[in-house]
Amino acid sequence: MNYDSIRKKSFKNAFEVLQSQNCGCFYCLKIYPTSEINENCIIAENDGKETVWCSKCGIDAVIPESTEYKLDVSLLKKLHVDSFEIDDDFYD
Repeated sequence: MNYDSIRKKSFKNAFEVLQSQNCGCFYCLKIYPTSEINENCIIAENDGKETVWCSKCGIDAVIPESTEYKLDVSLLKKLHVDSFEIDDDFYD
């Protein structure tokens, strides 16, 4: 599994996230329905594309549900460890 390509889905991702039923944040490790995303959770980037921020913690680490990977806490933990340089034993 290519974690870098999954992580990239957290930037300029509003269209893809809002098309999915669920999304997950690899910062706070929450999975929730995209219906919980409101206009305060979406910011415009310089090129006009939009990025979704987590409705739970406010961090731009949200990825959409996808057929390319299973959106679960295990995946979010892996992305969290890789992205925020946390030791794997942090969750033990």
